[in-house]
Amino acid sequence: MAFQFPALVPSSRRFVALRWPVTSNRSQSGVKNTRLWGSAAGDGELQLGFNNIRDDLADAIVDAHEASKGGVSEVLLPAEVFMGTAGSLRVRLVDKLKSQGVRWYFKENDPPVVESVVPGISSVRVNLSAELRMS
Repeated sequence: MAFQFPALVPSSRRFVALRWPVTSNRSQSGVKNTRLWGSAAGDGELQLGFNNIRDDLADAIVDAHEASKGGVSEVLLPAEVFMGTAGSLRVRLVDKLKSQGVRWYFKENDPPVVESVVPGISSVRVNLSAELRMS
C-alpha cells in the first residue's frame, strides 16, 4: 500500500542520481575489472528540507513516515515536492524515474528530523530513497 506525502513545497532539495549495480576489482598486476550486475539503476536519494513550517505540517510529515512503516511502503510524492525544478530535471524526477519502475520510500533507519525554531514553528529534514522493488 502506498501513502501520500504532504503537499508541501520544500525549502531545499538535494537529489543523488540513481546508482548502477557495479563492482570493481583490481588484480595484483594492477588490471581493473568492472562488472555490471543488472540492467537498471536504483538506490537514488532525495533529501528534502522544510524550513519554518507550522508544527501541524511538521507532524503531517512524521505521520507519513509512521504510515509507511518507516520505509516499508511506498510514499507518493505530490507535485508540490518538485516545485522549483524545471526542464529535463523535472521530467527526470517526476516522470522518467516512475516510468523506469523506481518508487520513493523513506530511507531505512533514517526518520524525519524535526527541529523547533520558535513555539509553533519547526524545520524538518526528510531523506527518501528511490528504489526498484519486487513488491
